[in-house]
Amino acid sequence: MSEIKTPDNIAQSAEVANDTMDIFEKKLQDELDSLKNCQQRSGVDSCFVCEKMLECPTRKSYVSAVYESMGKGQEGIDFDF
Repeated sequence: MSEIKTPDNIAQSAEVANDTMDIFEKKLQDELDSLKNCQQRSGVDSCFVCEKMLECPTRKSYVSAVYESMGKGQEGIDFDF
């Protein structure tokens, strides 16, 4: 049997969704800050000019956070660009 929608449980569901969204947005922001710090330490404006780009763990973490933020943690999502 499905749950009856009431203003209280709808608001509670929205709060859970917002908290989840905030987690992914915070992780993304943290990874972006880390990436910018790495670029600054390396003296580059972009990862594309860095010789370590393809194996850089900082960049990989950032890219992963971008996809997690886009999918809000759902696995198996295929993004068409």
